[in-house]
Order: sequence, then structure tokens, then C-alpha cells
Amino acid sequence: MSGELQKQKILIIDDAIIYINVLGAALKSDYKILFSLDGQEGVQSAVVYQPDLILLDILMPGMDGYETCRLLKADVRTRDIPVIFLTARSGDEDEAKGFELGAVDYITKPFSPPKLLARVKTHTALRRARLDLQEWNRDLKRANSNLENANAQLAGIIESMADIVWEVDLSGSFTYCSPHVQEVLGYTSEEMVGKTPFDFMPPDETAKIRAACNKIWKQRDRITDLENWNIHKDGRMVLLSTTGVPIIDNNGRLAGYRGVEKDITSLRKYEVELLKLSRAVEQSPVITVITDINGTIEFANPKFTELTGYTAEEAIGQNPRFLKSGNTPEKNHKDLWIAITSGKTWEGEFQNKSKDGSLFWEHAVISPLRDTTGNITSYLAIKEDITIRKQLEAAAKDALEYSENIVET
Repeated sequence: MSGELQKQKILIIDDAIIYINVLGAALKSDYKILFSLDGQEGVQSAVVYQPDLILLDILMPGMDGYETCRLLKADVRTRDIPVIFLTARSGDEDEAKGFELGAVDYITKPFSPPKLLARVKTHTALRRARLDLQEWNRDLKRANSNLENANAQLAGIIESMADIVWEVDLSGSFTYCSPHVQEVLGYTSEEMVGKTPFDFMPPDETAKIRAACNKIWKQRDRITDLENWNIHKDGRMVLLSTTGVPIIDNNGRLAGYRGVEKDITSLRKYEVELLKLSRAVEQSPVITVITDINGTIEFANPKFTELTGYTAEEAIGQNPRFLKSGNTPEKNHKDLWIAITSGKTWEGEFQNKSKDGSLFWEHAVISPLRDTTGNITSYLAIKEDITIRKQLEAAAKDALEYSENIVET
């Protein structure tokens, strides 16, 4: 940007060209000079060019300086532009009237150029400082508005979270607890503040968790998935998983911790039930096999290994067809696949081949498994070893045929 563009603008409103030239000569090295020869033109120029200061003569034909000043101060576009009156009048009443109309200074003619320049510099500096302050205030308001919006958004996010957001000071006392705590522990945020997490734990749990926290705090470590039992306001037990980070102040000192707590009570119960189910399947006296929708084996229990000789690791990733003996009609396999892919349960018998080449018989019930939307995600096969039963049936059939042949002969 050129020096000319950086200069502040001075608007001289005076009907005497001689004074305009004198003023311009005194100020042009430091300011950009604009001029008007009458009040009406001066007001229009002030609106258009937005000068930083107006030097206004009082005695002008038509619209005098007082009326010109009144119009400038009445217009929102020009009312903040400082006005200095220039006049040959030196009476106190004239000066007082000028100040009442909003002028910032009053200079009598003839004037001293150095003194004029000094006063102009003072008022243009004040003008620039005032404009800078206004801009800073606008920036501050925008920043505060943005901060308020960000805080409102953050508060909305925290309040909608399914976890408890918390903060504690060096004493371990809560300084903040998000509203979700009431749903998890039954206490309001206000009831939590000032208390420590240990105030809500059983005595044995308090001793264990306090020892763990003391060690973490001494080393300023993160708290990662620290499980702790708490007593709900209604007396029931709630299992929380705590994660947090240290708060470090500007001097590098530990000021507390902040983090989140997740209610994992239901998850733990689900894990226990899932473990029971898993153990039941693994220890089941029947073969259990799970495949994906393409028939690829994803799970096989120990009974599968006991019967087939193949470990679960050897079977996973393969199709159950790898056990085919060739003695089961192909129609049985096609009927099975048509039934389960259409969402039905298939029941039937197979003769398959184990790892050592021996044959065995299975009675199988195969059903589709569905997700919450009803889509088939996998297939479950429950199989029973019926080899001995088949052998007994074959032996009984042979014995019956033998006895009938004897009778006939």
C-alpha cells in the first residue's frame, strides 16, 4: 500500500481559497487533503470520503459552520468524525456554542501552523485510537459470541453423551459433573460437586481404587479403563469404567484430573451371560458349528474335533463339504441349502468322513441366524453322532433278514 493511501484524510470546509491553501500547505506532508467551498458540499463530501478530521470555518455564506456541524452530527454516517472549528471569532459564547454542537476543538484565525499541526495530530491520533478500539471491541464481541456458541455446542454435546464427564481438583473433589450422572448414579450434578469419587464406593472398593489413583496421580499418568463399583442413590451397585487425563496449570503443576466414566454394569452382565453360553456350547455333548452366509465355517466346538479329528483351527475357513464321504445323496445337500437360504430349518442325516478316513453318521438340525433387522447373517448347525445307532439299526435289519431266510428255507 502506498504512503498516500496510508495517510489519514483531512476535509477542509471553508469558502476562502487562501485559507484552504494555507491549511493544505501546513498539513499535506502528513495528511491527504480534501476541501469543500461551502457547507452543503462539505456535508456531502464527508459522507462520501469519510475523512478522519474536519476543519470547519464558521463564517460562510449560505449554510454557516454551526449549521454544517449540526447536520454532520445528526447523520449516523458522519457523527463520529471529529470537527475543529476555524474562525476569526474569539468570544466565549461562540466557542461554547461550537462545543455544544459537538466540535472537539476551536482554533481562531489567524493561526500558527505548528500549533495547528500539533492539535490536528492530537485529534487524528485520538480518532485512530477510537476507531482501533471500536474494531477491537467488534473483534472481542465476535470472539465472545464465537466462544459462547462453542461453549453452548460443547455443553450440548456433553449433556447428550451417554458417559459422565467429570473434573476433580487436587483434593480429588468434583468441580464438575455432567448431568448424565443423575441417570447413572441417581445424584444431580450439584450433589456431586464438592464430593470425591470415593464417597460413592463401598469401603473395600474405596481402599483398592484410592491406592490405584494415588499411584497414577504421583506419576501424572492417564487413567485408562479403571473399573470401580459404586453405590447408586437407591442402593444398587453400578460398575463404572473411568478414563481421565491430568490437568496441568500454566506453571507446569498438576491441578487435577478430567475425564469420562462409562456405565458398564449391563455390559458386564452381558459378558457373564455370554461366557456362560460360550462354556455351554464348548462343553456341550453335541456338535455345534456356525458358518457365514456362504457356508464357510466360523466356529466349531470341541465335540466337533472329538468326532471328526479336525481341530477348530483346521475347520475354520472351510466349507462343511470337506467332510463329505460321498455316500450321502447329493439331493440331501441341495435340499438343505434351499431350506436354510430361504429362512427355514432343515433336519436330516449325513454320513461323513473323519480325518483318519473312518465314516460316521450325524443327525443334523441347521437353522439360519438373523440380526435385529431380520436379515440372515449366519447358520447354526447342531449335530448328534448317531453312528452307533445306525450300526445297531443295520445289525437289527441284517438279523431280521437272516431270520426270514431261515424260515423260508
